[in-house]
Amino acid sequence: MPADLADHTAAVAEGYVRVQVDYGATVTLRYVSRYERVYDGDAQTGALRQVEGYGTTQAAADAAALAALNGYRRHAFGSDGSNTNKGPRSGATLAPLKN
Repeated sequence: MPADLADHTAAVAEGYVRVQVDYGATVTLRYVSRYERVYDGDAQTGALRQVEGYGTTQAAADAAALAALNGYRRHAFGSDGSNTNKGPRSGATLAPLKN
């Protein structure tokens, strides 16, 4: 697994889709950005993974969503001090799932 995703373009290249929502001026955290990706499992499994970021501006929500996505990836795949994902603790080879 490569290092953290640097920006939206890198997230899209990994297969994520960004969804942006504006809840209107009456809501304190008006903007929400969400990264989504469908993970295919075997013939009977699969899941939609989602991470979200909230902000008072769209740019803040986008940055929060990207930080959340990178945090999820570090949690799922492990990382060293340089945020380079190392793979599972078992030492088994780990490859990202592609659709």
